[in-house]
Amino acid sequence: MSSFRLDPYWSAYKAKRLIERGDDQHGLSLLRTLVNQFPNAPAIRAQLSRTLLKRGMTNQAMTCLMEATDDSPFELRLLRATTHLMLEEWEKAEAMYRQLVALKPDSPSLLSEFAFCLRQQDRPNEALLPAQQAVSLAPDQITYRIELVHILTRLNRLQQAHQELTIVEKLDPAEDDIPLLRQAIDDASGS
Repeated sequence: MSSFRLDPYWSAYKAKRLIERGDDQHGLSLLRTLVNQFPNAPAIRAQLSRTLLKRGMTNQAMTCLMEATDDSPFELRLLRATTHLMLEEWEKAEAMYRQLVALKPDSPSLLSEFAFCLRQQDRPNEALLPAQQAVSLAPDQITYRIELVHILTRLNRLQQAHQELTIVEKLDPAEDDIPLLRQAIDDASGS
């Protein structure tokens, strides 16, 4: 047997292929074994956590992530933040995203997720700047503009919200959120 097949990353690739072929049981078992054998291999831990999240095993994914140290690589910390977000643990998610944004302040996705965490805690004033920064960094990304519309509407800055919604409509007239956003703006304006 060649030595590269003993490499944990090769085994992680095999686990991924098993899962892709529908053999979740063996694929997940192999990933769990690899995480236990190679606890300091962040890519493998991230792969297991991501796989568990995709299968709705949120608590197991969180346990896997929490076993990683606080000085874990960026990808694991991002997965941990995303898991807190999915569990609607807004304060924990906010704390994690705040750290991640400090590490990568030019990441529009991190800025938008951070803004979302703040908005979910009814802190739209604080959410506005990161949402605006996300849109500024990625002006064609509809999801960032939608988050900004939510925040502007909550702040009762309805003219700006309407302007942003108009841009969303131009970028993708078929966007599913457009009617809901328009209704939220109308409701806030008393129309």
